[in-house]
Amino acid sequence: ALLQVQKKFHVPLKLFNYGGKKDRHAFTRQLVTVEDSRDLSFDSDHFSFKRIGCSDRPMIPELIRSNRFRLCVRNILERELPSIESAVSRVNAMGFPNYFDDQRFASYHPVAGFAFLSLFRGDPESALRFTLLSPYGGEKTHAKKRKKAIHDLWGQWKECLDLSQTSMERMVFQELKKRLGASKTKVQKDKVYLETMDRLPREELSMGFSAFQSWIFNECLARAIRDKNSHRSGVQTVDIKTKTGDLAFPIRANQEVESWKRCQYHLIGPGQPAIAEGSICEQMRSWEDRLLEILEINRDSLEKRYMRSAFLKSHQRPIWCQPELTMENVRKDSMNNGKLCYDVNFSLPRGAYATMAMKALHLRIKEK
Repeated sequence: ALLQVQKKFHVPLKLFNYGGKKDRHAFTRQLVTVEDSRDLSFDSDHFSFKRIGCSDRPMIPELIRSNRFRLCVRNILERELPSIESAVSRVNAMGFPNYFDDQRFASYHPVAGFAFLSLFRGDPESALRFTLLSPYGGEKTHAKKRKKAIHDLWGQWKECLDLSQTSMERMVFQELKKRLGASKTKVQKDKVYLETMDRLPREELSMGFSAFQSWIFNECLARAIRDKNSHRSGVQTVDIKTKTGDLAFPIRANQEVESWKRCQYHLIGPGQPAIAEGSICEQMRSWEDRLLEILEINRDSLEKRYMRSAFLKSHQRPIWCQPELTMENVRKDSMNNGKLCYDVNFSLPRGAYATMAMKALHLRIKEK
């Protein structure tokens, strides 16, 4: 949307600031600031850009208080309604773990995992290759086949350049063709790979670092919650499968959940502070150490700044979400014969995922 506004009014994209990306499959609204005194109001077939006033500072994610959601949930069997109504009461009373959802992991590859795992292992060549060539959800089949062909020809820079179609691909392979020769040492080659990767779009690189961080957070939180699952502790959990691993959702937690609601965890990265003993965050840090060992990543490698344009940065994230959901307007589903649909309304803090709230509502709980 901003690219279209930029093109129409000839405003550099760097002058725009906004709170964050929104789901492309939704009706969404958010505030954008732009350092330009003109009225840049603009209607297209897909969005409206309206001037509503002035601000003395740019819009940044930290200014978001919360996000409001109104969703229509379809394809519901009538016999499922009692369990959904019960789940609304459970989630309102207990909340749910503040996991990152699949939208965060577009760069995840089912075989290679995350591109930046290679970076932290001292292999910038693989990090560049997977960042550039990993297919993403919704990508056309012919584009996936072309990326696979380039992947198979990696190292034959002229052939890779001949197959390139995007400006980013052409830039990368022109650079590698020009700068890499047989006489280069590994240290010299690694420097070229890193400097070439640094020329990729900053936002894409930042998402690569964020995806790695977010996956570590999800894994550690799920394992720490699962560790509490016992009759003695009064915690009962249900697992759901996601494309990056199984996540644990408590359906019964007694008093444990009250302490979880107060916990903030610093995501993996430089400058992580010490953690109070006895908290679930301490368990998460312990799992973090074990995961890094399994991944063959040394903590020292996470302290380095590999590129100028993007880097790993630790920040706090609440481990728990406490929404107030209202379920209403149960009716026949006009898009699915013989099924029902309903509306659900709720607000979530910045960075929390509405899709996780819906997963918490629709857990498959086996009755005992």
